[in-house]
Amino acid sequence: MKKLLRPTTFALLTMALCFTACENGNNSYPKEYLGFEKKAQDFSYQKNAEETELQVKIVAADKTSEDRIVFIESPARPTSAPFYKIKDNKITIKGGSKSAKATILVYPRKVGTNEYIQLICRPQNGKSETTKMSIRLVKK
Repeated sequence: MKKLLRPTTFALLTMALCFTACENGNNSYPKEYLGFEKKAQDFSYQKNAEETELQVKIVAADKTSEDRIVFIESPARPTSAPFYKIKDNKITIKGGSKSAKATILVYPRKVGTNEYIQLICRPQNGKSETTKMSIRLVKK
């Protein structure tokens, strides 16, 4: 009986430790985090397209019952023709949710070589820090 009990106890203890370790899936974010899911990503586009949509995910570390608002902006660029536009710079993460998406309109015909989109996310709450994201545009 003791020989049977030891492996079973060990297996149950191991499973319990695994479940508690996986309990909080966002351990990589600080407690008050509110910003971009990633710091960088690639976006592939067709050069002959008139307009293409790119979506960027905004995440919060924890769910809350109230809505949270972030503002998306882009640093000024010294280019003559803008090749992208932030569709709506005010993004709301609804109460009870941990994420929302921001839409960026990309104009492929205006994209030059080796272009990047730099974005800044500024939470309205003042508790969370500003986050930045870089998107590399890759022609298909």
